[in-house]
Amino acid sequence: LTASYRGAKAEAGRALNILRVKARVLDLQESRFLEAALQAPGFGQDLAQVAQAATEAAGDPLKQLELLRKRASGTWFDLVQAYYYTNLLSGVKTHLRNAIGNSFNVLANTLTPVGGALADVVRTARTGQPRSVFLGEVPQNIAGGWVGLHHGLRNAAFTFSQGFRPSTVEAAASGQFDTPRIELPGGVWTNWPTRALEAADEFFRAIGRQQELYAGAYSQARQEGLKTPREIAGRMATIFTATEPATADAALFDTLRARADAFAARAVFQEPPGSIVRWLLQAKSPSSPLPLRGAALFLAPFIRTPAAILRQGFEASPAGFAMAAARQEGREGAQALGRAVMGTAFLLGAIAWLAVTNRLTGAP
Repeated sequence: LTASYRGAKAEAGRALNILRVKARVLDLQESRFLEAALQAPGFGQDLAQVAQAATEAAGDPLKQLELLRKRASGTWFDLVQAYYYTNLLSGVKTHLRNAIGNSFNVLANTLTPVGGALADVVRTARTGQPRSVFLGEVPQNIAGGWVGLHHGLRNAAFTFSQGFRPSTVEAAASGQFDTPRIELPGGVWTNWPTRALEAADEFFRAIGRQQELYAGAYSQARQEGLKTPREIAGRMATIFTATEPATADAALFDTLRARADAFAARAVFQEPPGSIVRWLLQAKSPSSPLPLRGAALFLAPFIRTPAAILRQGFEASPAGFAMAAARQEGREGAQALGRAVMGTAFLLGAIAWLAVTNRLTGAP
């Protein structure tokens, strides 16, 4: 790249713009944006246009994403897909169901340590594994959820107005550019249904992320043998403020954050799908035959999220004890066992109440 930069000094006209872009690559490390721009159909691999776009963006990841979306030039199939999804999500009931489902997950996640701590004690006694879920996480879930409200409102407003998740902008800042989703012309005025759904997910995602961050830091402090509230609070603060990349606490925080991100995705039913669902969703890829893509277009909204809801429903039942999530080691496995315990308790509790009050008689 440096040699090419030096050799380009003798060129004129269009090459001058290329030279400026290469200089910016050296200074601002924008090579990933240039690669994404060259692949965007709207730029037509025109180096002069790419150079102008890089100059306009000036290293701002949000502006870079906006330029890529503007030049995405989706096919007629992409526009049909955007129109279909926009109309499918335009009903108010759809957004209410989404908000209610995510709200119940917030409540369930708050109370999961009740069952998780019990299951973790039994598992520790049986296998000798260290404890990873504690009853004291319930207040931490409440505190983390309260902090997440602020983050969630901010992320939701950004997502609705810009059409990008904050995490997408953060990824772009580090040079990771995904293919922009094709939207209908008109910005927020014509794409509000899809943006509103994403904004709601970002709101609840932030709550779930902060819940697990606080609970995970509390669990870490307890695993290190700390017991008094002052000691635990001090240790949690140390973990949250670890900024030196080479330190053990910074690595620990990165681990907690990655776990919280996965927890947040599950909180809005957006965890990675299973093998069967992945196979079905592959039919949407541009390389698939057009009839198959068309069928997948209409079926996809009824596959991934409903499959996640169904799987989480089974996990919060007696069947959850035998599912793959409960067989995981460490904190994730203990949390899965806790969901199975709580779900089973609510199910059997309701049946027991019906029996005690003579409402369950077995009569036809």
